[in-house]
Amino acid sequence: MAVTKDALVDDSRWLGGVEEVPTFQRRKYILHYYRLGSPRFRHLYLLHNESVNIWTHIAAASLTLLHFWWWLAEQEPPWALERVRSFYFIGVVLWFIMSISVFGVSATYHWKRCAREEDFDRWYCLDVSFCGALVVMGFLSGVPMGFHCHGELRTMYMALSFLVVVITAFVMRNVRDAEARFLTLTSASLFFIIPAVHFLWVSRAGREAMIFQIIMCMVTGTAGAVICSQMVPECFSPGRFDILGHSHQIWHILIFATVTLYTKCLVNVFQLTSSAGFCE
Repeated sequence: MAVTKDALVDDSRWLGGVEEVPTFQRRKYILHYYRLGSPRFRHLYLLHNESVNIWTHIAAASLTLLHFWWWLAEQEPPWALERVRSFYFIGVVLWFIMSISVFGVSATYHWKRCAREEDFDRWYCLDVSFCGALVVMGFLSGVPMGFHCHGELRTMYMALSFLVVVITAFVMRNVRDAEARFLTLTSASLFFIIPAVHFLWVSRAGREAMIFQIIMCMVTGTAGAVICSQMVPECFSPGRFDILGHSHQIWHILIFATVTLYTKCLVNVFQLTSSAGFCE
């Protein structure tokens, strides 16, 4: 009879130190509370070093779904809108769906981090791919609406967005290092600062309606990228933040804030496109 990996792990000791798990499962500066067996349902409610990562994204997916439901209930059906606004409507809907999907896939990835290497790689690839798709959807939904009144700027920024997406996809496909992939995807995300600042410059109605949300979106996104890439605060005290407070958990919270703020911006711009004063 074959002995499984889980059969070798005593249920009374299902957590272990960094030296007891394969290299691909390890996090730098996280020293304890690694799961020694394969993913189980109980890992969703028992405490380990991925618990907060799992539940921050479950909470984010749930709250985003509620936001989507609330927003959708107040909207006219797309066939009742002007043609261009029906396309904007679809863009906002796809952004909501992609946001919920990203949080769901990421929660599953963190649950699966103690799986076999092939399963780990599969879910890591899905997590990165969905994050990349969210960045693309952010450009596709936001740029056309933001420059609704400026055709030349809309064309220019859509072309630049396409170029950023192509370069990012090429790098992500040819680079295996996790840190390099993270930096590439984060850099592509931060490109949105350029059209966002230009939008605030050319749109008086936009400045009045959402300057705070856009600035805070930039702040939370940038802060999250810096904290996660520099592994603050666990780099200063390895092992102290294994359960609560390490950089990836902070990254999750700040990214949820960034996605929520950007969603509010999209919703506000969509509403502004129905107003004649938007183009004044």
